[in-house]
Amino acid sequence: MPNIAIIGTNGAGKTVFITVLARHLNERPTDDFVLDPEPRTFKYIETNWRTLNHWEWPGHTMAGNPVDLRWKFTGHGAGSGEMQVIDAPGHDIRSIFADDNVTALDAMPAAQQSLAEYCRAADIAVFVADLSDYIPKPDGRHIEDEIILKSAMDFLRKHSRKYCLILTKEDLYRPFIVQEGGLESVAAKYLKSVYRSHLKSGVPCFPIACVNKTEPKVDGESIRTVPTPGFGSDGLEPFVEWLVASVGSVLPPPPPPPQPEPWPMGVAGLVAFLVFISNCTKTVEVGTWPFNHTETMFDPDSLLMAIFSFFVVWAVLAGIRGIVNFIRKRL
Repeated sequence: MPNIAIIGTNGAGKTVFITVLARHLNERPTDDFVLDPEPRTFKYIETNWRTLNHWEWPGHTMAGNPVDLRWKFTGHGAGSGEMQVIDAPGHDIRSIFADDNVTALDAMPAAQQSLAEYCRAADIAVFVADLSDYIPKPDGRHIEDEIILKSAMDFLRKHSRKYCLILTKEDLYRPFIVQEGGLESVAAKYLKSVYRSHLKSGVPCFPIACVNKTEPKVDGESIRTVPTPGFGSDGLEPFVEWLVASVGSVLPPPPPPPQPEPWPMGVAGLVAFLVFISNCTKTVEVGTWPFNHTETMFDPDSLLMAIFSFFVVWAVLAGIRGIVNFIRKRL
């Protein structure tokens, strides 16, 4: 079962990303990757989806309570099986990967130890980042955020995991990205250590707008931005193609198709051969008395006898084999 860890600090947009991604996969016009969620996962995704379509954002994942989501999947490029996705609480991710805490798992609370072990064992890691968290700020918080992101990516690379970086809320920064000369220039400038250690060497980076239509909402004395019902998403498909290929690459190869056991056919062939040999000739009397004599001739009926013997013996042995295999499976 492929395990996927969604990793990002609090407020990066992990919950919205998972919700929109799951809906996108279910609504794609092709059947190359089809998800069938477990009931609890279906309820989680649909609840968040309804929230997004009622001018509100889903709640944050609570610290110490990672969300465990599971699907059955089928796909031409990814085989079939079960898939597990962990929506890791941003506060826990911050605690695990800040100041190299991940090297001292024993000192962590039990919930964070379990989450760190899951991240280490995950087959695929998706790092989710809000670009605004890495724009320089007077309090230096952007430096801490980049250290945490790089520490987490270093940790996964050390264990040879497949991983990528998602830059969420791309629609909000699209003009900024163009102004700075493109996505690579932005990453090289504002995610320097992550870019040098990971992105520059080929780790995929996908800018995605999970919710591409928002509107202002008056909330008391403040105004905040909320999703517009009926919103769309931008940039998901390149990531989906990468995800499908990655899931397919981490699955074990399918078992070879069962080969028919040769011995029933071999035994039946031997019996048929012996029947043919023992009956292929017959002695007939030729001529009339007193000049008659006997001759040995080929008996064509022996072929029919051999063929009949072959199928009877093969059917009996194959039936016995089937019964034995059935009993073994039941036991």
